[in-house]
Amino acid sequence: MGVPQTIVPGGGQPELEVIGGARPDSFPLLDGARGLAALCVFCFHGWLVLRYSHMDQWAARAGETPMRGITSVIGASGPEAVAVFFSLSGFLLYRPFLAARMAGAQSPRIGRFAVRRAARILPAYWFALVVLGLLGRGTGVFTVHGIRDYFLFGQIYSGKGSTWNNPVEPAWTICVEVSFYLFLPFWALFTARVTRGRANPIRLEVLLTLGLILASIGWKAWAVKHTTIHEAHQPLLVALPATLDMFGAGFLLALLSVGKPRTPWQHAAGRFFGGPGVCVGLALVGYALLCLVTAPAGPFSPTWPVIALAGAVLKVPVAALLIVPGVVLMRGGGSLGAVYRVKRIAWVGVVSYGFYIWHIALLRWLNELIGRGTLSLGVLPFVVAGVMLVALAMAAASWYWLERPILRLAHTYKAAKPQKAKVSV
Repeated sequence: MGVPQTIVPGGGQPELEVIGGARPDSFPLLDGARGLAALCVFCFHGWLVLRYSHMDQWAARAGETPMRGITSVIGASGPEAVAVFFSLSGFLLYRPFLAARMAGAQSPRIGRFAVRRAARILPAYWFALVVLGLLGRGTGVFTVHGIRDYFLFGQIYSGKGSTWNNPVEPAWTICVEVSFYLFLPFWALFTARVTRGRANPIRLEVLLTLGLILASIGWKAWAVKHTTIHEAHQPLLVALPATLDMFGAGFLLALLSVGKPRTPWQHAAGRFFGGPGVCVGLALVGYALLCLVTAPAGPFSPTWPVIALAGAVLKVPVAALLIVPGVVLMRGGGSLGAVYRVKRIAWVGVVSYGFYIWHIALLRWLNELIGRGTLSLGVLPFVVAGVMLVALAMAAASWYWLERPILRLAHTYKAAKPQKAKVSV
């Protein structure tokens, strides 16, 4: 998911705009971050859908506690990767609005933003939805409810459009993204007006963003009291404002990445977050804490509200910290830069949307073919790797033959020019 960092029409130089006006050549390492997140999601779903047999034997061989630890780490990887996707969207899509305001230029045009976002999201998703629906996946795909819930992204707001009935099972996250696209221009307009004429607009906007994040966490604290673990994908816990904290983390990174530091706290933040090794180390510590606190069979034996709220709070800073190296290293070197620059991982990031859309359907078909729980833990990784290769091939076809041509066409769209309005910052 998200915006690929390089779109090169005709094989020439990279375009200087992507959806919303961000410069795709500014943060090329973020494709690596997206690729790693996509692979984590796939491994999580492979574990979730296929599971494995001989658990008792493996637990006796490796020890019950280590096996629970492995299960906890894998179980937390999927939600954490989704948080990375959302934070990336918050950073990449909000930064153009913020950078334009800081430069006193006009913001990205809303019409162009909408057309390019639609071109990025709709064709590949609708194609997969139609194909999988015709193949008998899901329920009620071509009904009135299916059009509303699946094609028009209403499933997270409708009890009839639950996650599990959509043949594109990860579509609930796409629904969240679409809701965010609708929210983003209003937030950009609000922050522009509130910070206009301020001596230090960045500091004020950081406070506004922190308020947004805290409000989202507060909403979740209320929502978990009104849901159960069987309703984890209901509107109270996945629709805005419940997910605004993850997008807000991306906003904070955008705020730290524009302009020159003007205050001591900005200098301090720049020095701290400028050390990507520190950030990744803290992310690993945070992830370990996340696994420890939220593991159902862990030392804390948490209840459902604790699992939901602790997971929601802890995964946000971890996601932001994992993105930092891709922001501060640019094309830089170092061991972390080398990881984020691995071409194959970056390529997975480029084709990740199609990979994300198709992979669960492939895992479901395999599960029906071999039977759930019939694989041993030793065989499971090899089977998952085989399905991964097929999913990547389908993702490549989706990107090169469908997504990229439509994105190129969308980049020729020119919205009517609004009057230029300078904003004093």
